[in-house]
Amino acid sequence: MLNSQSREGPTPATAANGAAASGAPDDTVALGHQALDSARVVDSVRHRAGDLTSFLNRRYPRQTAVEGLRERLAAADAAARPALRPISTRA
Repeated sequence: MLNSQSREGPTPATAANGAAASGAPDDTVALGHQALDSARVVDSVRHRAGDLTSFLNRRYPRQTAVEGLRERLAAADAAARPALRPISTRA
């Protein structure tokens, strides 16, 4: 899932793996939010958060906290995409 380590050491994403495996959805969701709160939310963090969110959606499909994490991740993904430029039709 969120099995990432940075130069600073283990991240909240790493701890989320253990919480997910232990069946603690509230702890897992909290750690997912903590990972997205990081000053350095890079592609790898978002991808791992996506894996975690997919796991949580399968295991706890209607839990409000899981839906909130999914929505936050979607917003983080959208914000990370570069703005699309219109294609020039000039030759």
